Parts: sequence; structure tokens; C-alpha cells
Amino acid sequence: MLMSPSPMSTRHSLGGRSLHRWVVGFPVLFFTLTFAFFGVYALEHDGGWLRAAFMTNIAAILAAVGAGALGLLDFRGIPARHPARTLAVAHATLNSASIALLIGNLVMHEPFVAAALRNQRDVLLRFEASASLTLTGIVLAITVVSGAIGFRMAHHHRVGRVPVLTRSSAV
Repeated sequence: MLMSPSPMSTRHSLGGRSLHRWVVGFPVLFFTLTFAFFGVYALEHDGGWLRAAFMTNIAAILAAVGAGALGLLDFRGIPARHPARTLAVAHATLNSASIALLIGNLVMHEPFVAAALRNQRDVLLRFEASASLTLTGIVLAITVVSGAIGFRMAHHHRVGRVPVLTRSSAV
């Protein structure tokens, strides 16, 4: 048996799937939780929800950066002139925009982030959540589009597949 990798296979895999495909669910989870927690805070004005929103915002950034680094490993396996390369650039650009928006959300509300880290509930009660809800809602919309592109790359163009074993034809 010989290894016969496709032009877009990856050596960085676990259980037959690229590492990127294993971890992409984490940023999506944290993006969704961040949006949900800002939404609950907007309704309840309970500082605990705002603290949770900022913590998941930070977790979303870290998870997205990690998933992006693993995605670069798959990107390296895409031939230069292949149509999947254009999709991969669009996918990476959209995900980078999501990360930038989440970082912007933290920077824009830095005093409240610091209060959340210190659990200063009296400061947290003065927070207005509409901007954060808008930003994280945009992040979720971007994630849906980026996810559709990623799905197309993985299933149509077979990006990030592990090398398959084939029988060599010895005569």
C-alpha cells in the first residue's frame, strides 16, 4: 500500500479529518454565546451576563485565532491556481473581519471589560449593550457566510482531506 495524497490533502489530521475542521466549532460556539449573553444582558441588566459576554468574547477571539492558524495549514495544500484558493482567501478574510470586530468590541468598551474582569457589578450596570449586540450580530452573519464557503471547500473541492491509502498496481 502506498500513500497517494490528493493535491489538497493535509498531513495535520486527527481521525481522518484536518485539525482545522475539528476546532472550527469552538469559535462558532463562542461567537453565538457572546451574542446571546449580550442579548440577555440587554433584557435583564444583570452584570453577571455582561461578564459572561465579555469572557466569551475573549474566548471567541482566542478560539478563532487558533482555528485560523490550523486553517493556514490546509491553505498551504491548495494549488496556486485552483478555484478553492479564491474561496480560501474569502473564507480567511471574512473570519479575520470577525476577529477584528470582536477585538473592536473589547477595545470600544475597555472600561467595562476591566470592570467585568474585576467583577465590579455597579460599573457593569451602566453598560449599554446595543453596539455590542450589533457587532456580535454582524459577526454571526459573517460566520454563516464564511461557514458556507468553508463547507464548499471541504465537500466540493475536498480541501483538508487526509491522504488516502490506495493499492499500487504491481504487475
